[in-house]
Amino acid sequence: MGDSKVYWTDLRTTPSLTILQKLERLLRESGFTALDLADKYTALKIHFGEPGNMSGIRAPYVAVVSRLVRELAAADPRVRALRNAKNVGFARACNQGAAAARGRDLLFLNNDTEPRAGWLDALVAVLDDDPSVGAVGARLLYPDGTIQHAGVLIAEFPGVDPLRAVHVYARARGDAPEVLERREYQAVTAAAALVRRATFEALGGFDEEYWNGYEDIDLCFRIRERGERVVYEPRSVIVHHESQSGPERFRGVARNVRRLHERWIGKVKPDVVVAPDGTARDTGAGQVRRYRVS
Repeated sequence: MGDSKVYWTDLRTTPSLTILQKLERLLRESGFTALDLADKYTALKIHFGEPGNMSGIRAPYVAVVSRLVRELAAADPRVRALRNAKNVGFARACNQGAAAARGRDLLFLNNDTEPRAGWLDALVAVLDDDPSVGAVGARLLYPDGTIQHAGVLIAEFPGVDPLRAVHVYARARGDAPEVLERREYQAVTAAAALVRRATFEALGGFDEEYWNGYEDIDLCFRIRERGERVVYEPRSVIVHHESQSGPERFRGVARNVRRLHERWIGKVKPDVVVAPDGTARDTGAGQVRRYRVS
């Protein structure tokens, strides 16, 4: 993911259709759409992580995003552009954006996404209606309409990995009944997640020891450790063109796994145990359940 992969958005601001139209037009040139014009949250304070290390990122896309950042920042003083000289990774880039933002809530949204109408209202409503929720994630679809994310299961693979995050219902139909139900999980992906600012700041943001992997799982674990809930909201629908930033994002896999294990083995109980033949057994931890407003 890296610093060229994330937008940080301040919510609850005065609409500016001109900015959003420019945003949509420029991003469509590169084949991606970052924001949905149908939504009333127009993100006048948009903190862009402009590409630092362009290695592995499609050149036309980088050029379009860089031009978009310059044009928006020059056109409106309410738009702020944050630039890193090199790729500092997802966690640090997100923390930089969060520190610069001023909204009550922080939206972390990958820029290889195409939000559908109503996506943001659905996320905001969860935090508005339930103060016990610290973070809420969206239903993410692959371009073919199948599920990329409908919540994260924590799995144990005996003899292989005692604590692994896996996307539940991956590649299921995007409208399958099981993905249309609000649920609490131990984690959701930060490819599209709304987090309370107060919660994020109290926890010190993302752990920057991770490199483009598991920092969102770690954050969700800490949110729950704090006594707040993590919720999957299926009414928020986003198409995710996953892992478009190239092979560099995978360079920290071993480091990320080691960090997660060091911090959470013995503290987090897996939801399922997965046998070598792929069958899964519920551990009875009871951490995945139907979500109801407190």
